[in-house]
Amino acid sequence: MKKIITITVLLIYSVVYSQSQFPINEKGNIYYTSVVELGGVKSSDIQKALKLFAETSNSFNRRNSSKILKRIEVLYDRDIFIKTVSENLSVIKVINYYRSTSLCLRILVVEYDFILRSKDGKYKYELTNFRYTHHNRSNGRQQQIYGFTDRGLCNSKNSLKELLKCNRCEKDLIEFYKYLHEDNLKLLTDIKKGIKDNVTNEDW
Repeated sequence: MKKIITITVLLIYSVVYSQSQFPINEKGNIYYTSVVELGGVKSSDIQKALKLFAETSNSFNRRNSSKILKRIEVLYDRDIFIKTVSENLSVIKVINYYRSTSLCLRILVVEYDFILRSKDGKYKYELTNFRYTHHNRSNGRQQQIYGFTDRGLCNSKNSLKELLKCNRCEKDLIEFYKYLHEDNLKLLTDIKKGIKDNVTNEDW
């Protein structure tokens, strides 16, 4: 009975902790967004500044450890990661490698999108579409987080929204959620600074 209560408390704590850390939209998805004012800067210059920053920075290829297997890294294409949808809209793919030292959680690769919509004098960013893949730490193969079959809430690949419902490896997942949220805030700070530093405007 005591064990059941402990597991229940850990599950509730894990869900509450993750939801209190991550910004969650009305659909229950992890979603970071804000509008940044850049007075006097043209929309096209904002987009150019983002592209220059992305091409000269490692900020969109993130990790918590240098001990990520090469066989895992080659699975994720980094050749073309910025897509210009229109003159006012760009999408950049973000890769975040997380290596756990526990026996339950191994290596999580999180893929998500940074979306920038710009107008003259301001832009709106979104960090969204979070999805993960879990890999074995020894051989790099895709592997379920918990269990003998690759299905359920703790499977090897799904949206991060679904992973929040996984009731296994609670302590390890809480540590992962904490890392990812703090790293996302750092990423957004880096991007905003990168855009500001790379903006060119002859009228200034």
